[in-house]
Amino acid sequence: MNFSFYKKQQQRGGREDYIQGTDIVLTPSKLAYTWEIPGMPNSKSVVTWELEEIDNNKTRLNLMDTGTKSDKVLKEADGDWTYFLNELANVRKQNKTTTSLFF
Repeated sequence: MNFSFYKKQQQRGGREDYIQGTDIVLTPSKLAYTWEIPGMPNSKSVVTWELEEIDNNKTRLNLMDTGTKSDKVLKEADGDWTYFLNELANVRKQNKTTTSLFF
């Protein structure tokens, strides 16, 4: 399955990014997909989300973003992941069982 989306980034001068990717793995405990910014060299990577059941009705999330990237893409991806994971932590703190996250 292919996907693409625009992401308007107010914090970066209103620039819009266009991201596209392809799902590689989709199971109840694992999601992996490629993503890249068309026209930007070395922007393609593989993102993998793995869910692991641990003690006391808890689930561990292992998130990996691997692949060759330029320094520019690495810096921007780091900021995006920091934002997204903080939003996910906020949902957890509120004890929500379902939500939609936008970034």
